[in-house]
Amino acid sequence: MQTEPVETLLSRLDAAHAPTRRSTAHASILAFDADGTLWTGDVAEDFFHVFSAHGDIRPPAHRGAIDLATSFGVETDGTPDELVRRLFRAYIDDRVPEHKICELISWCAAGWTRSELASFERGVLEKTRMESRLQDETMRALAWGKERGIEIFVVSASPHFCAAPALAPLGIDADHIVAVTPVYENDIVQPRVVQPVPYGVGKVHALRERVGSDRVVLAAFGDNVFDIPLLQEAQIPVAVRPKPKLRARASEVDGIVELIS
Repeated sequence: MQTEPVETLLSRLDAAHAPTRRSTAHASILAFDADGTLWTGDVAEDFFHVFSAHGDIRPPAHRGAIDLATSFGVETDGTPDELVRRLFRAYIDDRVPEHKICELISWCAAGWTRSELASFERGVLEKTRMESRLQDETMRALAWGKERGIEIFVVSASPHFCAAPALAPLGIDADHIVAVTPVYENDIVQPRVVQPVPYGVGKVHALRERVGSDRVVLAAFGDNVFDIPLLQEAQIPVAVRPKPKLRARASEVDGIVELIS
């Protein structure tokens, strides 16, 4: 995987975008992963660690956690908080698939209202100083797209209720965020999520459900191995501070470059 300075990437994007400027408005889109790509760290894990220590995992989430633990042979004893933390440790130990943990983090607040959850997440973002974690090289690519009126989507396996307030200061509204979303009934979180989950190939499926099959992904940006299908969908695939697993499989993505400042 070759490295590419931001200036070079932006020049290539200009050249690739030029032929479409007179075509249908917003024909091309840019797609960004969130965690590790737009910012350092992981907003889902930030939320989960704070929430699971908060001591208010309610009965619907506890029952869902028991079902999940049982299906993967994880012990179900202890308090609800201990159980969800045990499930997370089982994921770290490769005993529970990552996409199931992405789902768990999105519904572990089952029984909470939408407004309770939003208020709690605002506190998490303040505590973790999200504004200080933005990555300059990706911010410059994001700004390039905004300046040219290209429609921008963020495709993330983090919960929508985490991604939306983190992205709002960047000018990305909720309708342009494709993320794991819990099911709500009467504004109360349920212990399940909307499918497909935007993880791995699910990132492409979920994005295409939102934008349709004919939109050109001019460029996609990601940092981890589960971003590969999204990167493969783009004319210009861009790795941002790539994790070792993505480096190891970079040959699966034609034309991928590693973005550097």
